[in-house]
Amino acid sequence: MALSLFSPKVLCAEVTGGIDLESRVLLTGERVTIGSAPSDSLRLGARNVVAGHLTFQRQKGSRAWEYFSSDRGHTAIDKGNPRTGTVRPGMVFVLGGETRIDIVRTEAPADLKTDAKAGEGKTVPLSVALPAMGLMVVGFALYIAALAGGGTDRAALRTTPWFDGSAALEPALATCLAAGLSPEAKALPTGTTATEPDALFRAALAQGAAGPASADLAAKVRGLIAESHLLAHENRPLDASRALRRLEYVLPVGNGDCPILSAARLDLAILELRDGQR
Repeated sequence: MALSLFSPKVLCAEVTGGIDLESRVLLTGERVTIGSAPSDSLRLGARNVVAGHLTFQRQKGSRAWEYFSSDRGHTAIDKGNPRTGTVRPGMVFVLGGETRIDIVRTEAPADLKTDAKAGEGKTVPLSVALPAMGLMVVGFALYIAALAGGGTDRAALRTTPWFDGSAALEPALATCLAAGLSPEAKALPTGTTATEPDALFRAALAQGAAGPASADLAAKVRGLIAESHLLAHENRPLDASRALRRLEYVLPVGNGDCPILSAARLDLAILELRDGQR
């Protein structure tokens, strides 16, 4: 007997309400956007939908998707944070008050090029698969326990060196700036106001590393990291994770190389696990 692994199914964002009814897009690759811009993966015509209104992102090497909603448009969700979180089948998003989007699991098209993690219906003998799966489960549980150990122990967080000063933030920030704006951010209007979260990042790109905006951006990033750590120390992991999630908007590099976002995303998983253990 053989056990089928990596079932050829993918998540799909399908419009089930509004003028764009039955429009859909498969969550494949590393990044999918829904909005009103020509550059969006799924372009909608509803009047209250903005460019890059909803972004789905999968980190390299991961099968899990996360969503991020633009602060330039209104987004409602049936359950969870309306700004960001993990994508799950059955979720419902409402963009601009009238466009409903359901997340469903569907069969992958036959011509879809999938990577090893998306799978091609590989099979292995059941006698081999079951012990291997058991070891994977145990190993993953031990790994997560080690990351989250200590409940409020900030030492487990990957952003700790920038909080306690054991590592300089500026070189990491320079790497993020070198990555530049994500394609979705580039498609947004250039007249960014000072009140928008990515204003300092755009200003730092325009002024260069020696400009005052870079120092202001470093202070903003350092402040969010400090806020997250202080909240974690108060045993408020959910609030701590929300502070870190704001970095995605302050550093709009998308999948670009940014060590600060890479560390923050790992910390989010740790903090969310701690919240579930409370």
